[in-house]
Formats: sequence, C-alpha cells, structure tokens
Amino acid sequence: MKARIVVTARPPEVRENASLAFRADVSRWAERINVTPRRVQLQRMTRKWASCSTAGTLTFSLDLLHEPEGFQDVVIVHELLHLLVTNHGRVFRGLMKAYLPDWERVARGRTIRSCACPGAALGVSEGSGEALVVTRRSKVHQAQKLTL
Repeated sequence: MKARIVVTARPPEVRENASLAFRADVSRWAERINVTPRRVQLQRMTRKWASCSTAGTLTFSLDLLHEPEGFQDVVIVHELLHLLVTNHGRVFRGLMKAYLPDWERVARGRTIRSCACPGAALGVSEGSGEALVVTRRSKVHQAQKLTL
C-alpha cells in the first residue's frame, strides 16, 4: 500500500515539484526502513519540522523544502522511525545512527523545532543485538523485532 502524498503549497508549480521530489524521498526511505505510512503530507508548520500521528500520518513542514537534501533526509528518517519507535530513547537513536551515521552533524545548527511523537511512554526492551519495539496502532499494541 502506497502512502498518499498531499502537498498544500502555493503556487501550483511549487506544489507539483515538491510533491514529486518528496514522494520519491519518502518512498525510498520508507522502503529501506520497511515501514508504510498511511499518509504523507506537506503543509505550513511554524513550530516543528514534521510530526507523526498515532494513526500513521506523517506531516512535513513546507520550510523543509528549502533546506539541504541531507537535512531533509534526517527529518524524513526521523519521522519514519517513529512508526517503529515512538520515543527518542536508545533504540531510536541507534536506528537513526544506523540509517544516517552523521545525522547529528547534519542536524546541528538548524533552527530548533520540537518533534511531536505521541505515545512516547510506550515501552521498549532491548537485548543481545535485537530490540523489541512496541508501538501503538489503532489502540492495539504491536511488537516487532528489529535486528540492530
């Protein structure tokens, strides 16, 4: 199932170009991480770069389109990983480092915008090179083993 990309930008040529480029980037990373967001959208956001809802909707700031590609990748991977890990704990940071080893350097110096990750209180247990990640989807807890 492909995620639906919705871009709410003006003028139309910006909307079309942003949709095509962003669709390719999000799809490429989603396939690599092995996740499927229910919906991906771009809209005006002033306080954060992106957000991930418990329903699996990823929302990205239009301002992100004016940032370097490396930083866009950091934000895309960050939000896609929230479909697996709802908090910013050790497992989350380990996965960020596995997919983007220099993500901290790339993100350094950017305007600080908070991350909205609902369900951050859900548990994560680790052990012997594997992580059991517990996520909440539609009020049902799902467990998934990840090899680190």
